[in-house]
Amino acid sequence: MKKVLLIEDRPKRQKDFLESANIDLETYSDVLDNKIDSDFTNFMLKIKKDDFDLNIYEVVIAHQSIFINEDRVILGKLQSYCKKNKKSLVLFSGGNETSYSREDYELLHLSSEDFYSKNLILFLEDLRQDSINIRILSFGKQWKLNIILNILENVNIFIDNNADEDIDYDDFANKTKINLILGLDKKFYEMKIENNWVYLTEILKLRDSIINVVKELADE
Repeated sequence: MKKVLLIEDRPKRQKDFLESANIDLETYSDVLDNKIDSDFTNFMLKIKKDDFDLNIYEVVIAHQSIFINEDRVILGKLQSYCKKNKKSLVLFSGGNETSYSREDYELLHLSSEDFYSKNLILFLEDLRQDSINIRILSFGKQWKLNIILNILENVNIFIDNNADEDIDYDDFANKTKINLILGLDKKFYEMKIENNWVYLTEILKLRDSIINVVKELADE
């Protein structure tokens, strides 16, 4: 059974990325359905006509730039389908923004360069072992440690740039991407938040707990 659907509208760009990373997607045709060229065109027509069934896939991956102008409706259909059927959705683009959410369904945004990297091989190899973790695509095999290290760096930068004792929590969360560590099954300090304000001393305690988790993961 094909576990992953890849929708790519730029076969030459895909070819260039794969050659640069020395990746042969044909090797993973048992778990990956790579829709390019005429397969891409035919599949897009099916989505527009609501004549598609993605139940055989666990993960849907698509080049986000496909969904512009009139084709935005297709992105809406994919998102609705993934939400209803609890499918994971990965969107890659030319930008460098990485985000991950499990609010309605599992959703990952990452850059095209990060997607077409050795992490893709790690992800597909895991699929063959019946393990599905889309965060590997962005953060690699040591995805937990890499996520936490990125958060730790963001928190340290935020602390260096903020001398005020009272801090707007939303501003802190947006700048540090602290919500990415939720669901990692690790014990972090739970900050006291009052009316959406948090003391800098609380952030320092959170930072110290993140450092402790990093040490634990490094020793595993």
